[in-house]
Amino acid sequence: MKFNKSALSQIEFISLELENCESYEIDGKDILDFQMSEIRMGAGDNGENEADDGRLTISKRALKNLSSFATQEYSDGTTGLDHDPEEIFYLYNRLINHCDICQIYVRFKDGGDILFFVPYDPLESSFSGVEVDLSNCPSAEFDENGDLLILFGASSHAYQRTDDNYFDLIVGLKDKIARPLAKPLEVRVTSLSNRRDGFLCPRLFLDMRLANNGCSGKKMCLVFEDVKDFS
Repeated sequence: MKFNKSALSQIEFISLELENCESYEIDGKDILDFQMSEIRMGAGDNGENEADDGRLTISKRALKNLSSFATQEYSDGTTGLDHDPEEIFYLYNRLINHCDICQIYVRFKDGGDILFFVPYDPLESSFSGVEVDLSNCPSAEFDENGDLLILFGASSHAYQRTDDNYFDLIVGLKDKIARPLAKPLEVRVTSLSNRRDGFLCPRLFLDMRLANNGCSGKKMCLVFEDVKDFS
């Protein structure tokens, strides 16, 4: 199955499903453009439908649509709107600041529907599992008309990263390790400091010894420049 502009008149609404279980429902009349690659039915590891590339333009009329979290009742009978300003739950505020769309649900006027996943692979902390950034994920921005443009997959404007790309990211690493690593770089940190004689801050100095087989024990000292924040 594939979407293009000719299918717009058949759509009753689209629901954007976010990673944190929020959702936003957009009426068909506010969908200005919807184009995407063929939906690969049952292609996911657990039989999910998937689409690799696409774009969705939402009319400025819908920019203040409220999240499902705004009106969902808590155990005490209150809703999100009882605790936070309405603006927090607006569609455009949420997606411009954190575009974590992972599924799209389409309801057609004839009663049919389809749910599919879009590429969503944020960089996560190996220590806590939280998202560090939204690289390899959908992007959201305003177009020249002030409408909301959402891009996913190959069309996304989000930063595209390459995991474990150490030889391009760390200057001088090729002098320490002669061949590419078959698995993530393993290290043992020996010191961490923001002070070192002969250098001007803001810099962060991280000294370590490599722990991968074949290069275990080799010393490596990293210098991060123009550090603005560290936690």
